[in-house]
Amino acid sequence: MIRTLAFSAKAFAEDALQAHFLVLLSLRSDTALPSGVQDALEALETDGLFQLMRLPPVPPHMRPRTWGKLQLWTLLEYELVLYLDADTLIVGSLNELFLEAVTAGPRLAFAAALTRSMAGLNAGVFLLRPDAKMYEAMNTSLETRHLWAGRSRWSGQTWKGEHRQNVGVDLGAVAEGCPACSNSSSLSQINGAGFDSQPGSQRNVLDDQDHLNEFVATHLAYMGEINIPSIRKEAISGDTASTTGTAGKCTRSNVWLQPYLATLAVNSPPYVPDAESNMAIFGEYCTLPMAYNFCATSDCLQRLAASGTVQQAALHRQLKQEGGSSRLGARVLHWPGALRKPWQRCAPAARSQLDDAWWHYYAAACAVAPLGARCQLSC
Repeated sequence: MIRTLAFSAKAFAEDALQAHFLVLLSLRSDTALPSGVQDALEALETDGLFQLMRLPPVPPHMRPRTWGKLQLWTLLEYELVLYLDADTLIVGSLNELFLEAVTAGPRLAFAAALTRSMAGLNAGVFLLRPDAKMYEAMNTSLETRHLWAGRSRWSGQTWKGEHRQNVGVDLGAVAEGCPACSNSSSLSQINGAGFDSQPGSQRNVLDDQDHLNEFVATHLAYMGEINIPSIRKEAISGDTASTTGTAGKCTRSNVWLQPYLATLAVNSPPYVPDAESNMAIFGEYCTLPMAYNFCATSDCLQRLAASGTVQQAALHRQLKQEGGSSRLGARVLHWPGALRKPWQRCAPAARSQLDDAWWHYYAAACAVAPLGARCQLSC
């Protein structure tokens, strides 16, 4: 699946960006990839599709996914890094996003799209600026997370307890079951009563994303949604949060930001007092337009169609600039959740138009695959 994502990135690559597509291998010291997988990855690297980067071994107490994402902040040779889950597909140019982030300056440290509820950040796609101090702060935060008390303001799940298990999970669909997240007026009353009865996989899906939300919200200053010229065609109102840093690049005036702003206003940090007193502000962050992490599963699309006015406003703005596009104005498609991936839709009749986009790039990548990395998926 990495092959398809990398091929889609290459299709929309622009020379002016000087971008590299990296595949990070996050493995424990006693774990190795199957030889066939390793050989195929190396053949694709030799063919120029991507660059492999083997990370330091994963500590025993940490998930490989958590460790891998943490290491993104150590890539100091890059000015900006855009992380993409393997179940995503690039279907539009990312040039504007990088240009706006570059011109925003070094104070812009992080950016991610909102979850479908618009009340938290989705960890499936995010932009970051590598920074050694940020890495150290996040690593410390992860190491002391077991001391956090109370419930997450993002999902309502408890920070402590048996529900926080050390297993690998798919982090794509998060905070979608939060009863308070669909109504900004009740965000301050999140109690998470429904989460302790959720299946283990659903609780684990929330874990790392809750941590990322809390870390970003307590270490960076929120500036609003980043302005992408071709998406935000209407005039900027000047409603920026500051006259320095990201001012002019992000705005808080969009109606769909209200649920997220309401969640930020819930003053319930989970840190113990000693940890809280050591917190520092490392810069500013913005949210990304929905187009950069557009949930492509049928379940997501059905719920979005029946969602509240804030979600409809964000979708309407996205569709307005693309007209009748079969990809709904998206730049990055995302298929979160088990049994919802496009490669699980083998029969063409079972695929949506967005699934067809994935299969299109998969077929194109397979057509030029090197001998050592022939495609194995066939219908």
